[in-house]
Amino acid sequence: MILCSSIHDLTSNYSNSKAMMQNLAITMDKAYDMFSHGAYLHQYERFGVDRAFFQEAFLRIDQITQNYASL
Repeated sequence: MILCSSIHDLTSNYSNSKAMMQNLAITMDKAYDMFSHGAYLHQYERFGVDRAFFQEAFLRIDQITQNYASL
């Protein structure tokens, strides 16, 4: 059994694994579903955050997850 010498080792082991990919996919699916139905968008738009902002964010996160999955 290998023990981590510090919390940094523990977090880097978790962050360098692909275990979080399924949770991220579920979260992104839910977020995109809410976005496509217009949930809460009116509240964001009042403060200058428009649909284009969300679309760009979804594209960026999708690219990051694809890059991470290919490691």
